[in-house]
Amino acid sequence: MARGAGDDEYQELQKRFATLENERKNLFEHTQLEVKKNKKILGDLKSDNKKLRSDLSNLMSDQGKNTNSSEVSRLEKQAADLRRQYDDTKHKLAMRQKQVDSMQDKMRDLEKDIAKLRDDDTPLTRNIRTLENRLDKAMIKYNEAQSIHKTYEQIVKRLKEERIGFDNQLAAIERTLKAKEKDLGPVVMAGVIGIYGFIIAVVVGTKIKEPTGGGTSPAQPQYTLFSAFGHLGSGLTGGLSGLAAGMAIGIVGDAGVRATAQQPKLFVGMILILIFAEALGLYGLIVALIMSSSGGGSCPSV
Repeated sequence: MARGAGDDEYQELQKRFATLENERKNLFEHTQLEVKKNKKILGDLKSDNKKLRSDLSNLMSDQGKNTNSSEVSRLEKQAADLRRQYDDTKHKLAMRQKQVDSMQDKMRDLEKDIAKLRDDDTPLTRNIRTLENRLDKAMIKYNEAQSIHKTYEQIVKRLKEERIGFDNQLAAIERTLKAKEKDLGPVVMAGVIGIYGFIIAVVVGTKIKEPTGGGTSPAQPQYTLFSAFGHLGSGLTGGLSGLAAGMAIGIVGDAGVRATAQQPKLFVGMILILIFAEALGLYGLIVALIMSSSGGGSCPSV
């Protein structure tokens, strides 16, 4: 509370000092102008008075006793008016001078009060210095906050600008994803060819049997030569058909993906050609399964 009262008193004294300083300057300037003006008027009045006195003395000396009384009275009246104007101007000048002296006294009193407040040993001065330091720190933090605020404003502005073209970018990404999905067709079909070969290998592998017997008795083969040749033919059939289908899928897929990227309407035609190429491997699988299943007989004896 004491600090707040001291600050208020100091601020009030500063305001009063500034107000009185402005009033003093204005009054001093106005007084100086008035003084110059009055001095000029006094000089003119004095010169007119001297001129009238000289004219009056000349008339008195020239005309003597026969001087025109009306002319003399007129000159005396003018001299009295000039004297009255001179006295009024002198009185105004004295009043102005008193006002200036009074303002100077007030100025001296205020300077004494401010000199007391400026004394480094007073608690109020230390309080003021502490508040000034706090104000400086607050201004530094304010400037930092302003710079951060400007940075965020620039980020928001850039985001708004990017938001305008975001829809176009998203549409382009979606088109790219759809194109990539279409590009996976040849890869999937090529993978199916390998599955066909795996199926044939499993079927043939399950039908190969070891010979029975052992020890003193001779071994009796269960896997005949006829079955072996049947399984060999089924493997060759599946492998060669898979090779043909794979080459066809590779060539069509390469050219079709490039063409689909330029003209999406070609996608259906590319899929149809891939299906027909895939059919080569499927047909080979079917034939290979038939051959492997029919290889269970025995070769005729020679």
